[in-house]
Amino acid sequence: MLALLPSVQGLSPQETATSEFMYSVRGFQLLYVFILKTPHGTLIVPYIDRIISLCFKLDSMKDACKLAGINPLALLYLTSSIRFSPEQTIKFIDSICSDHGLEQPTLVQATQLVYTDYAYYLVRYLTITPEQRLLLVKKFIDLLHSPHLDVRERAATYFSSIIHSYISSDSEQLILDCLKEFKRSLKKLKPSKGKKRVKKLSVKDTNAIHGATLGLGALVEAFPYTTPPPKWLPGVLSLLAGKCSSYEGVVAKTAKDTLSKFKKTRQGTWHIDSKFFTEEQLEDLEGVLWKSYFI
Repeated sequence: MLALLPSVQGLSPQETATSEFMYSVRGFQLLYVFILKTPHGTLIVPYIDRIISLCFKLDSMKDACKLAGINPLALLYLTSSIRFSPEQTIKFIDSICSDHGLEQPTLVQATQLVYTDYAYYLVRYLTITPEQRLLLVKKFIDLLHSPHLDVRERAATYFSSIIHSYISSDSEQLILDCLKEFKRSLKKLKPSKGKKRVKKLSVKDTNAIHGATLGLGALVEAFPYTTPPPKWLPGVLSLLAGKCSSYEGVVAKTAKDTLSKFKKTRQGTWHIDSKFFTEEQLEDLEGVLWKSYFI
């Protein structure tokens, strides 16, 4: 199939959809789905790298794929569901952590990566080792700093779900480690004295600060109804209100959206939850949304 790829360069979507290359891909898709429904799905493992490479190449032919009835993302999902052996699992997780060899993924490729990484985690997180599970968590933290906004926000949603369902015996230490990393990112840029706003950030700095803010927000949203709140949660909310909301643009919006969601989900239990905040933390929350709610 890959040998036929040059033959469709420069063709319109309609011409590409009726090409020998697309007929081959469609035939492979049917065969792939059929094999994975049998007990012999692991026979495909030696060819996984080529299959993933093909899926990423197809992302530049989305219109042609739709016309031909081909779904590259579905192929990636199916790949994530394969029951790998312990040795194969090590190689596949290493491949995930290196973006399957993509040096600078496009927006579409990065979106596919975050979807399929999460799909693999959901299917296999109870069957992999704690060390491998932690590698996947760190990968999602890396995705929080993606240059693509959509990818960062999607990664934050999945990261929150991962934290919510993480193995309870390991979750507390994981959260504390994540907090250290996010706080470290925020400390790199401090507000100027005497000014409410920090200096204007570069695109790279914005991505880093926004990723840390999304990560803090994901931790908060991972425990929406836990009362009394986790010990670390008041400090995170104070940080979001006192520092993250002082940045301009998408960083401030993300921080305020997190605080707004917290307000809505805690309306019925705030008379209990508020007792676990210090006066200083309540003052940090004051003014970001409604004073009458937090005080």
